[in-house]
Amino acid sequence: MSEPQPTDEAAAAHAVRTHCAIDYPNGSRCLNCHARYPCDIRLAAVEILVAAAWQDEAIMALDARTGPWF
Repeated sequence: MSEPQPTDEAAAAHAVRTHCAIDYPNGSRCLNCHARYPCDIRLAAVEILVAAAWQDEAIMALDARTGPWF
């Protein structure tokens, strides 16, 4: 994999924010695509951010939801 570009990082950060876990009776699902959590998109996005030297805490902080999820 080549060095991540700033645009790659921005897209990956957005993907991590939008592809977060939500609890369902049969287990965690992706809020965005409803695949089993973690979905392929989130895994790829986290891989890009790790390659760009993001710390785990910074990646986890991206999952700051803006409202109550019922």
